[in-house]
Amino acid sequence: SDDAIVQTILRPLLLGTQLQSRALKPVYDADIHGWNAQSFHDKVDGCGASIVLGTVVTLKGGDDVKTYYVGGYNPKGWASYGGARPSVAAFLFYSSSSTYQKLQK
Repeated sequence: SDDAIVQTILRPLLLGTQLQSRALKPVYDADIHGWNAQSFHDKVDGCGASIVLGTVVTLKGGDDVKTYYVGGYNPKGWASYGGARPSVAAFLFYSSSSTYQKLQK
């Protein structure tokens, strides 16, 4: 469930960020809003700090299905007017089995 993902994956990763204790809500879902940059930015631009979560499902023959998560924390939020908005607090993360790791800068 979405709540289980928030509690087991996102909350531990968000410790020490401005989203640590804020309620999280989905604002963009590619399956609903469209798989393109315009749809993404129509939903997320101007919403403030955010976390992006992607699901990767692998099939290794038979019933061996594995689900992994990848994503990133963006403390400055999104804006589609171009140019980078760098932040030392931003990070990417991934899952490996049942652990979740921030990528080292």
